[in-house]
Amino acid sequence: MKQKGSKFKVQRSPLSVFGWQQRSFQISRPILALFNSFNPVNLFNFLRACLAFASLLLLCSCETYPPRPANGVRHQSPKAQVASTSAPQQTPKPPATAPQQSPKAQAETPPAPVPPPVANPADASRKNLLALDLAFSRACEEKGAPEAFYQFMALDGICLLAGDAPIQGRDAIKVHFAAGPAASISWKPRESEINSDSDLGYTWGAYESQSSTPENPIPAVNGKYAIVWKKQSDGGWKATLFITSPGSGAK
Repeated sequence: MKQKGSKFKVQRSPLSVFGWQQRSFQISRPILALFNSFNPVNLFNFLRACLAFASLLLLCSCETYPPRPANGVRHQSPKAQVASTSAPQQTPKPPATAPQQSPKAQAETPPAPVPPPVANPADASRKNLLALDLAFSRACEEKGAPEAFYQFMALDGICLLAGDAPIQGRDAIKVHFAAGPAASISWKPRESEINSDSDLGYTWGAYESQSSTPENPIPAVNGKYAIVWKKQSDGGWKATLFITSPGSGAK
C-alpha cells in the first residue's frame, strides 16, 4: 500500500484477483450446468410438458365455467340436465267440451223459436189505407152517402163523379148527395200505394151505384174508382179526392 499525497490507493495482489474470479466461477457453475443440460431433446420435452399442463388447465376451466350461449339461455350442467329430465312433467289439460246429448235427447229438445220477421212500415201503411177505404164503403151502405162522405172526406176535398160537375168541400158534397135522388153507392178496394214519407197515398177498386126508385127503375152503374188519401195533423187520414169512372168494373 502506497501513499500519494493525501490519498491512498489500494493495490490488489494477484492472489486476491484470482480468488474473486474463482468465487464468480463457483456461483455461475450451476447456471452453466443447467443451460448445458437444455439440449434440443430436453427442450422439446419441456415444451410438451408445458403444453399438456396448459391444456389441462383449459379443460378444468371449461368444466367449472361453461361458455354462455349466444341466445341468452343459460347452459345447464349434465347433472342439472339429468335432474330436470327426471322431474315429472305436467301434461296440458284438454279443453273442456260441452257434453254431447244422445239422439233421443236431441229429438226431445224443442227447437229455438224463430223470431218474427220485421214488418215494413210501408206495408203496414198500405194495409191501413185498404182498411180505411173499406170502412168508407161500409159507412155508405149503413149511414148513407151524405153522412159517409162528410165523415171521410177532407174539409177541402174534391169529388169528381161521372156525369156531374166537380164538387169541392165536404159540406157541398154532403148537400149534393142529400139533394139528389136516393142512391146507394158501395165499392171494394183492390190495391193501395203510399209515398216514401208515408203521408200521401191512394186506393182504387171497383164500385157500384144504384139510384133507381120503384117508380123509375134505373139499372145499376158499375165502374172503377180512385181515392187519394192525405195524412192530417192529428195523424188520421182523410180523402182529398174521390173519382169515379163508369165502365166494366164489376165488384
